[in-house]
Amino acid sequence: KALIKALVSPGDNLNYNMFRGSDTNIKDVISLAVTLPFMAEKRVVLVQDSELFNKSSDELAEYIENPSTDTVLIFEEEKVNANNRSFKAAKGGGYCVKAERYDPKKLPGWVATDFKRYGKKVSGSAVDLLIERAGSDMTTLDMEVSKLVSYVGEREGVFDDDVMKMVHRSPSATVFQMVEAVVDRQLDRAVGLYYDMLSGDESPFGIRSLIERHFKILLVVKDMA
Repeated sequence: KALIKALVSPGDNLNYNMFRGSDTNIKDVISLAVTLPFMAEKRVVLVQDSELFNKSSDELAEYIENPSTDTVLIFEEEKVNANNRSFKAAKGGGYCVKAERYDPKKLPGWVATDFKRYGKKVSGSAVDLLIERAGSDMTTLDMEVSKLVSYVGEREGVFDDDVMKMVHRSPSATVFQMVEAVVDRQLDRAVGLYYDMLSGDESPFGIRSLIERHFKILLVVKDMA
């Protein structure tokens, strides 16, 4: 989204095209890619989930080996075949970016940097508490950081009490912690987490289904091990 925003002027539908799905026709994509942009520096073509890097396509490989300098062609694919000629051409040109989940061990540092961006200092325990309550989804964490920054106002520091007051527990994260407490036979902690979820307007039936899901995952892992 940031790349497209940087390359395409708002409302410019003449120089931005998008294809989506496995029925994408590579001839149509290349036809647009070799078309000169209209009163703009670049034409942008976005192709999502086309599975073209799992198929044999000399046309795509040849285009990638000699692309138009007037077009930015973006492929967003969930799966690729590393031995595919087109993929090898893209990788050889240095155009491939693998978007992986952020390393959980690095998450506290990322959260602290997010606070620093707003000119705020945050204690290590507050960062850990924020991740414990909000979960590891980076979009959610970014929203919670923004909320906490607004809450503390002119104050420079963000502390545990601020997190406790402003950040509600993520249901899935809380259930995971609750299951851990059950497995560790920490009954008081498990019951406390359960009432935390109820106070956050979570449905008892919803909580039950999440607990069942977690135990099913544990059973599958145990069986596979």
